[in-house]
Amino acid sequence: MSEISNGNLLRSWKEIAAYLGCDIRTCHRWEANHGMPVHRAEGGGHKSPVFAYKDELDRWFRGTFRNGHPNHKAGKGRPWLKWALGGAAVLVLAGAYLIFREKP
Repeated sequence: MSEISNGNLLRSWKEIAAYLGCDIRTCHRWEANHGMPVHRAEGGGHKSPVFAYKDELDRWFRGTFRNGHPNHKAGKGRPWLKWALGGAAVLVLAGAYLIFREKP
């Protein structure tokens, strides 16, 4: 079990969000969609106050977002970027060929 000492305890959504550097609504989504470890008093419903332990959040964050940023989706953010860079490379090579080719 996590230690309450050493300032390890976060006592509200506001403290949890500030610790993780995100919005409270983002924390709600992470709890619902990614299993972020927050705790409620025994028998407490979905709207009851929450608390979390910093060490648990740190382990969860590292395991869930292995690349270090929660909004990074490898290769899915800008699929057109590969094509744009490839097209630019072709144009540069074609231009270099036309400039430096041997003229008969």
